[in-house]
Amino acid sequence: MTNYIQTLMHLIKGILGAGIFSMGVAFKEAGMIIALILTPIMGVVVCHCASLLVRIVEHIELQDEEELKKENSPKKQQYSYAELTELVFKRTSVLKSPEANAKLAKLMKLFIVIGLCTMNLGFCCTYVVFLGTNMTKALGYFNIDIDIHLLMLISVIPMWLLSLITKLEVLAPFSMFANALLVSIIVATLFFVCQDLPNIATTKYVGEIGSFPVYLGIALYTYECIALIIPLRNVMENPKKMVGTFGVLNIGFLLITPFVILMGCLTYLKYGDAISGTVFINLPETTAVEALIMLVCVQVILTYPVQMYIPVTIIWPLITKRLGPFKRPLLSELCFRTLLVSFTLVIGQVIPFIHLIMSLVGAICSTSLTLFLPAFMDMVLFYPKETVWLKKMIKIGKNGVLFILAAGIFIFGMYATIRDIVAEFVKK
Repeated sequence: MTNYIQTLMHLIKGILGAGIFSMGVAFKEAGMIIALILTPIMGVVVCHCASLLVRIVEHIELQDEEELKKENSPKKQQYSYAELTELVFKRTSVLKSPEANAKLAKLMKLFIVIGLCTMNLGFCCTYVVFLGTNMTKALGYFNIDIDIHLLMLISVIPMWLLSLITKLEVLAPFSMFANALLVSIIVATLFFVCQDLPNIATTKYVGEIGSFPVYLGIALYTYECIALIIPLRNVMENPKKMVGTFGVLNIGFLLITPFVILMGCLTYLKYGDAISGTVFINLPETTAVEALIMLVCVQVILTYPVQMYIPVTIIWPLITKRLGPFKRPLLSELCFRTLLVSFTLVIGQVIPFIHLIMSLVGAICSTSLTLFLPAFMDMVLFYPKETVWLKKMIKIGKNGVLFILAAGIFIFGMYATIRDIVAEFVKK
């Protein structure tokens, strides 16, 4: 079990990642003033949606406690995001018949499973591109010219080997070391960027409307944490401290948001429209910077297998259930892990534009899992029980805004990102 501080550290480590180093591009797409206003608002929105999910878990647990009292059973159930979603739709009357609700519940569970797998595989794809891009710069300093696609292939080998580790406890020390590296890298990057900053007048205050969805996608990607919320709460000594004024969620986002804003604001201010998909490409070619980039590469290599662990634990049991049992289960699982790693390599090779992959993952997965679904479950679970007219209207208005925001980012973000990906290929 984890205490308040430990859970807070896990949340911060889970949110801070490669996305923060692309916030300069996000600020460029939205414009300096708009991004400075909207970035903290996006943090508040994501934090609110995560809080909604926790409130839903608390409500379901209260229902379970009442059932357990009737049965005189001490057993307490803990749920994953997918299991929670299925249970919510089973226990509500969204559709007319219980059979129809049961089918809807299974469909929503499948939606969550696909979304979580897509999101984490998307994270792994960005890591592949991130490595290839940064290694190209680091080797270029030593006059070693290797094609980015070949570097991706080489760099994926250690990530593949680590991804063959099947036990999470074995991966834990790698993850802890990677998290310690990340904090040092963020501080060092801000130090390099802050040297000789130009006047803010050199930046665009308001970006083009057509590029705005790309900002939203990257911002959502950077703040993404919805897959962590329930697992973290499940292992807390006092789960009630996850939400509330001084809860883990509020304090976590309060601590993270200034770093996200600083990284986006300062990197865009420093490099303007020349800002790259990852800020390390813009840093000066010095020995210290190249050493920093190599540390970044090590950090990404160590983080990759942890992200890959989630889709493996979701998909492999389904495959085993459908096609198993296998004569050599361990060998079969290792082959499956190799297939998933190969998939992320192929996507990275086909779309070697890190900020656009981030934007695409944010537009497709984060809008669905972070914005839409918690608001939707909040409506179907709590709205029918609300008796005060004003509270009903507030709930409709608030969740309606989240629905519109999710739909807008999904449609326009996906369109803008795919358009920019095509434009990048045309440039080549």
